[in-house]
Amino acid sequence: MASAILIGCTGLVGSHILRNLISSEAITSINTFSRRRPPGASSSDKVHAFVSPDPAQWVAHITRPSERQRPTILFSAFRSTRAAVGGSFEAQSLIDHSLQLELARAARQAGCRVCVLISSSFASERSWIPTVILRPGIILGDRGESRPGEWLAQGLVRCVGSVAPSWRDALGQDAGVIAEAALKTGLGGLAGGLGGEDDGSGVWLVERSDIVNVARMEPVSSFLL
Repeated sequence: MASAILIGCTGLVGSHILRNLISSEAITSINTFSRRRPPGASSSDKVHAFVSPDPAQWVAHITRPSERQRPTILFSAFRSTRAAVGGSFEAQSLIDHSLQLELARAARQAGCRVCVLISSSFASERSWIPTVILRPGIILGDRGESRPGEWLAQGLVRCVGSVAPSWRDALGQDAGVIAEAALKTGLGGLAGGLGGEDDGSGVWLVERSDIVNVARMEPVSSFLL
């Protein structure tokens, strides 16, 4: 059985990961960290939501001793866009790199043994915690916000997929599929170490169409039950 930390639970992929964690029999406790309350958090006793507009408070809360179950997997789907931070590369880097590093270190201190990222922000060949990096193509799904360029890209992927389904898997992946792959790789890492393309460095890169293949693996509940 496993306990999870989820960062970025209100975004397109993160909200799917949260739903999968709630429904998974292998996950007994979920600690979420977000600026606003995650949808569906109140529907499960497993979810312990920490809400603060200041991400620095997330770091402090992750490392703070408490009665909650010791976490074993960190899932991070937390990312920004340059537009959201006023067009500043430096401001975006503070969130997508520096803050991610702080959160990962805090999670490791709290007991996490595996880290699953929907980003390559803080992983390297010198990773000090087993890390799975999912590198999706175009993420398919409704974000509930205006991103015209992404909307056009999603339409193109769907058009191509209607003619050549295998190309669709290589170009874009549904948010729910990415979330399923994230959960399965995280649980797989706890059960028997990383797999796939892990070269011994402790980092497993899961690329585009491979994400779809991982999502089709055996049921998640079989990993740790």
